Amino acid sequence: MAIEMIPGEFPELRRSDPKRNAEARVYGALRNLELDGRSIYEFRYREGGRQLDFALWLDGIGRFAVQVKGGEYILDATGQWYLRNPDGSLTPTGSPWRRRWTGASNCGRASGKPPIIGTSSPEC
Repeated sequence: MAIEMIPGEFPELRRSDPKRNAEARVYGALRNLELDGRSIYEFRYREGGRQLDFALWLDGIGRFAVQVKGGEYILDATGQWYLRNPDGSLTPTGSPWRRRWTGASNCGRASGKPPIIGTSSPEC
């Protein structure tokens, strides 16, 4: 039992980028899962399309769109999302949930099936 990781190693250029630390940790955790399946790092439905951090297919369990967020996200009373920077300042950003849905939609289009998040459906 093992997850087939694509690419086989976390990319060298990403390892030294502090903004990719959370992705590197998730890559390692997926690699150590004792399940059969496949994980593609930086999955894209098509050239120029939106990107998922990981597209994950687990045999007999389902498919998952994984967006890794390593920072602290804050939603204020007006509905504006912010990402806290290492120095404590806040940067306006889009909803991390909307980004996940967009990536999952791409995964669904790749399979010809509607997007499914967190449910059992083996093909994407």
